[in-house]
Amino acid sequence: MNILKNKKFFITGGAGFIGTNFISRIVEENSVIVYDNLSRNALKEINIDDHPNLKIFQGDILDFKNLKRCIPCDVNFIIHMAAIAGVDTVIANPSKTMEVNMIGTYNILRAILDLKLTERIEKFINFSTSEVFGINAFRVEETTSTNLQPVGEARWT
Repeated sequence: MNILKNKKFFITGGAGFIGTNFISRIVEENSVIVYDNLSRNALKEINIDDHPNLKIFQGDILDFKNLKRCIPCDVNFIIHMAAIAGVDTVIANPSKTMEVNMIGTYNILRAILDLKLTERIEKFINFSTSEVFGINAFRVEETTSTNLQPVGEARWT
């Protein structure tokens, strides 16, 4: 039995590299709604941006009203991938990184509460990067504990 069949997904940041790869695996048998600012738009690169099971809303994770308006009440899975990532990008703009990554996560969680979806959705999945594992990220597994790194090191903003 395939549990990821005939489901409705709402994915923030779904037009990024990881989101696009995930969507390409589920879009044939599911309805997928992407909420993304389309700054990277990898969906277009693999030619699924016009798939009949895919709906794309261009929006900013910091725009709470628009985000909330785009989430369907009959959604099964909410996957939060919207974030600023990449060491160079983080170092160039640490304040914006913190704003998008923290307030964006707050916004999606608040929208779920406001829409009273906590009892309806099957799963909420919040993505992270390997940066939470620190300098030894290449030696970790999903069950490895995260750790804090020096606050003076910009990549761990």
